[in-house]
Amino acid sequence: MMKNKVYVFFTYPRELGRTGEMLSKELLLKIGRADLAKKPKLLRTYILEYYEDDPMLDLVRAELKWLKENKHFGFSERIERIYTKREIMTAKLLWLAFEIAPKGKGGPLYGTQYDLSKACSNCGAGAVQISPLYLKPSGIKYGKKAFPTYSGEILFYPDLCQDLLNSGLRGFHFGKVLSYKTHKPLPWMQLNTDFELPRMSDETKGFIRVDKESEAPCPVCDRDSRIFTNKEPQEYHYLSDDLDVEKIPHISHTYERITKSRIGDPFETSYLHRLCISLNPM
Repeated sequence: MMKNKVYVFFTYPRELGRTGEMLSKELLLKIGRADLAKKPKLLRTYILEYYEDDPMLDLVRAELKWLKENKHFGFSERIERIYTKREIMTAKLLWLAFEIAPKGKGGPLYGTQYDLSKACSNCGAGAVQISPLYLKPSGIKYGKKAFPTYSGEILFYPDLCQDLLNSGLRGFHFGKVLSYKTHKPLPWMQLNTDFELPRMSDETKGFIRVDKESEAPCPVCDRDSRIFTNKEPQEYHYLSDDLDVEKIPHISHTYERITKSRIGDPFETSYLHRLCISLNPM
């Protein structure tokens, strides 16, 4: 049975110095995390994990609320739904997410070309990449076999690409990744998806509109300015009349886009929507 896990983040202001370190240590000892408190060098930022029904969570929240109000500690939470292996294996659609930090900047910044003929004229939603992805090599130093860029592209090392190509999965292709200066191949390939899902239904949770006037959704296409919220687990819903799971490929992308998008002048300053990748295990 699925359960919710709460990730608690806290940090003390740098200006507190030794005082912040001692307050953190006292908190860690009080909540039973002597393993963290006894480390030779304490960190400024900690991440604690608790299931939603763990009684210790209330104590942690109370202590951190006091530290936030009286000592200016930073304190936030993220809620995630923890699924069993069976629930994951029987799901009709899965969401591809990375637990590693993005590396490098893509998009049109370094000369990657896009076809805007079918894109939104106001914000660029629907722009189709038509050239290799050009990147600044020095901005990416990663040993992981797959990782995202800050602009949302997903990069794979060639050996993993071959594994996916041999797997029989449908709905994707790989594109070249080149150095923006020399146009020489870089040691990654870009994952590109061919199929776009319909709009999500209003029952979708954890994937919300940005609540800022400056980040308001595009008034023409209404596709952008989505963000993930920490206040509830992410859960994506589609109407059965709009989506026949048995007919979509194994890998696809969402109609909705992450964060605000714009077409810049010059075009290299544009910020195009980041895609969200969905997996169909059927």
